[in-house]
Amino acid sequence: MPPSPRAPGVTPTFATYLTRVLIAHDPGLGTVYARSPPGERERTFGLLSASVKLSVDEFLAGGRGFDSDLVPLLRERYNVPDVNLVKLREIYLASRATEAPSNSTPFGFLSSEPLQRSPKILPAGIYAKFAAAGAVGCAVTHSLVTPLDVVKTRCQADPGRYAGFGGAFGTILEEEGGRGLFAGLTPTVLGFFWYGLSVYPSYELLKRSLPALLNTLPGTTGVSVLAGALAAVLACVGLAPAEAVRIRLVSDPGRYGGVLDCAGEIMAEGRGGLGALYVGLPPLLLRQIVFGAVKFVAFDEIKLVLAGAGLGEGVALSLVAGGLAGVLSCAVSQPADAVLTRSANTGLGFGDAFKEVMGGRGFFNGFVGRCIWSSSIIAGQFAIYDYAKIVLGVAEKDLNDQLGEVLVLFQ
Repeated sequence: MPPSPRAPGVTPTFATYLTRVLIAHDPGLGTVYARSPPGERERTFGLLSASVKLSVDEFLAGGRGFDSDLVPLLRERYNVPDVNLVKLREIYLASRATEAPSNSTPFGFLSSEPLQRSPKILPAGIYAKFAAAGAVGCAVTHSLVTPLDVVKTRCQADPGRYAGFGGAFGTILEEEGGRGLFAGLTPTVLGFFWYGLSVYPSYELLKRSLPALLNTLPGTTGVSVLAGALAAVLACVGLAPAEAVRIRLVSDPGRYGGVLDCAGEIMAEGRGGLGALYVGLPPLLLRQIVFGAVKFVAFDEIKLVLAGAGLGEGVALSLVAGGLAGVLSCAVSQPADAVLTRSANTGLGFGDAFKEVMGGRGFFNGFVGRCIWSSSIIAGQFAIYDYAKIVLGVAEKDLNDQLGEVLVLFQ
């Protein structure tokens, strides 16, 4: 291989191609580009390309070499595949010639092979910290708003008994005391501890790995929706039994002698065995897939809009964005939640439970209570999750995913 070229500057052709590569491989830069308004994409790309050119020029002007310094930086820090590094070197060498390469374009060098996308997959230890932050956030918030969940579940299980959400709250408090409002607390904490432990690291992993599988840019809405939905599927495996027990304990609090007694009685019913705890899995999957997909996407988008408008930052911003995302998530998943409650209470399959709910007062029994509950828990979850990530050192700025990090990456 010939010696590394050390010319004092790079051409716009080199800069545009390198920008395309970095957009494909750096989550922060890819997100900035993908989320720029369609009409602003060309301008955004131009600004990024100009910044990259300036950074490379300064990097090489400081006595560093292309092969000895820039190539290792791109390979080790940004996971750029060798096939792209070879093309980058070819463009760099060709740019030294008087004539531009015949396959150059106004948007950069036209490669003979498709651009390889390999988003940054983080070390396992970082995902473990995501899991810890998610588990704490979900367990704490769900335990604190258990009274709202109890009232919502009672309204769905026995819709003719209560005069609305406020009436149900008052009736339960009067007849059962404060303890009645915390029925099913143990399976709630256990179930959603698992949910946070699994769904948050899964989402973080999937949103980084799916772009390579789908051959698309990271940070797009479609990737976020799919990542949220798939993460929810994994979480439901452990959440389904806990929800089955919780709903029974809340709907008929005096019948069972505790969590294990309730679980044992459920397993003795219907099909019997462990499968009885998963009778409500289909509506739970539907609820959590829709809820999870909308929750993550809505939170990211709302947070981006609010931050861009200068309406908040830090944990306070997470609280507001999470609350609004919770309302949207509740609205789209409410019908599935009503079917899940009916299925868990009666042991009916998805189809029969669906018919019963549709033939009764409808899919939106308990909607007000669940809306308040959902807004509260999602606001709390994201606030605690984001704060915990800061404490654990795995916040976005710590992972070099911000635009500011990219613009100085060669300095």
